Amino acid sequence: MTRSELKRYILTSLGSPVINVEVESSQLDNCIDDALQLFVENHYDGSDHSYLALSTTLSTTQVYTLPDHVQEVIKIINIRNNVTIFDEPLLLAPVYGMGITSNVSAVSYANVETIRHFQKTAENIYNNEILFDFNSTTKKLFFQTPLKEVGLYFLEVYLSETEYDGYYGNRWVKQYATAIAKKQWGNNLGKISGAQLPGGMTINYDRILSEAQTEIDKLTEELRSKYSFSPSLFVG
Repeated sequence: MTRSELKRYILTSLGSPVINVEVESSQLDNCIDDALQLFVENHYDGSDHSYLALSTTLSTTQVYTLPDHVQEVIKIINIRNNVTIFDEPLLLAPVYGMGITSNVSAVSYANVETIRHFQKTAENIYNNEILFDFNSTTKKLFFQTPLKEVGLYFLEVYLSETEYDGYYGNRWVKQYATAIAKKQWGNNLGKISGAQLPGGMTINYDRILSEAQTEIDKLTEELRSKYSFSPSLFVG
């Protein structure tokens, strides 16, 4: 499903074309963006467990900007440039076009076992904890103490998709975007409350707002209780 198809889905779910849904196209875009942001930040399918390589330049530099699609940094491991054991499994490809500094690279691996072996070996060799803070809004990675050496650092992270095409067809995203679009519709109708339609009918925008809020609350609770943790966590 594309964004345009999702917008048509929302309008159809709200009664269009039988009912004139008074929600402007840019307002629908805002509703979809809000739904996607909540999905990416809280749904276990909204981000992927992955890895980045950060090449530091000066030991006095303590703040680095990570790509916009980095949602969380879990762990940082120091990898000295002269350690050849990591040269083979580590395949670095520079990331461009995302408004990030050139010292950040994406890391891909041949298979899951390679990842696990690499991570375990790195932890055994460099068993020192690196203290850091990461701001998921500004994407700033801050080292709490100056780095002892310049080189390659291994970041275990959670990444969201750089393109949202794969998320538009998700059931929760569709329903939540529809619910907040319905709330927007009620707010729009509230601006002309009291006005009479042909035939003496009035607009019951309070009911639309009430139904929308009930749906939003239900979907928010569903997201937190059912989709915040991956099913793999409960597999023995």
